[in-house]
Amino acid sequence: MNSIYIVTPGELKRNDNTLMLLSKNKKTILPIENVEDIKIFSEVNVNRNVLNYVSRYGIPIHFYDSLGRYTGTYYPVESNHNGKIFLNQVEFYNNSEKRLELAKLFVFGEIMNIKNNMDNYSKKINNKINFKEITLKIEKCRTIETLMAIEGYTREEYYKNFDSIISKDNFKFEKRSKRPPRNEINSLISFGNTLVYSDVLKNIYCSHLDPRIGYLHSTNDRGFTLNLDVAEIFKPLIIDSIIFYAVNKGLFKKNHFKNINDGVYLNEAGKKLFISLYEERIDYTVEIKSMKRFMSYKMLMQFELSKIEHHLLGDKKYFPYVEGI
Repeated sequence: MNSIYIVTPGELKRNDNTLMLLSKNKKTILPIENVEDIKIFSEVNVNRNVLNYVSRYGIPIHFYDSLGRYTGTYYPVESNHNGKIFLNQVEFYNNSEKRLELAKLFVFGEIMNIKNNMDNYSKKINNKINFKEITLKIEKCRTIETLMAIEGYTREEYYKNFDSIISKDNFKFEKRSKRPPRNEINSLISFGNTLVYSDVLKNIYCSHLDPRIGYLHSTNDRGFTLNLDVAEIFKPLIIDSIIFYAVNKGLFKKNHFKNINDGVYLNEAGKKLFISLYEERIDYTVEIKSMKRFMSYKMLMQFELSKIEHHLLGDKKYFPYVEGI
């Protein structure tokens, strides 16, 4: 199953048993066989016929603004609801001990993959992190707020190594900036993280889980939080790895970016390049040592959600998260 990415402005229409994108006097046929979702990153008109058609196949459409920020998802009528899992999700959220147990697992997964990235670039690292000490602090912490503080500290220390890992004088990270991203590296991080958030959300829709109930990130009026939890595991594995590789190889140039007000964002060509790297990365397979099998990162997203379902039902057989990567 594949994703369709639309980065060119136009109009999306139904064309017999396919979809068609009309843009700048150009017609592009978009067959929807084996399509799992559609991601729209530009000004595209979508009519009711298109929504009815994709609904028949259960295909969600994710929308992003012109700066690449996620704005929302059209999702067909849901058919995967499981009352017991939903009730257990709520129970685990309301029970402080159960919620903290789950939240810790998300952070353990993230920090383990941060460590793997630092190990891969150990010769370039100049800011060492005591992961054993951080792990002990996570095990001992008793509140979500403390856990979030530990996670935030670890990521800030990790970010201090970005400029030594990225050995390109024309691209400097300096520090994390989000709204808006202040430089090219921050722009890449923000755009990439958005892709992971929406892909995890897409897989949540295919599970029995409710995306509104997260554990590390508090459930509130922002809508979806479970996808933010699970994405923490995959951002170092997928997005940071793409950035380190692509920038060091010189794949991104200054002309892949645009300046808007005080922010730096990928332009259309930059988005296309990042998307191609992202698709290649999520198809990359790794060995899951505890299971003695290989899985792609795309499959691992689905697998992690399956493990959450098992955990909510009292089966902890598959924990911890992303073991052995």
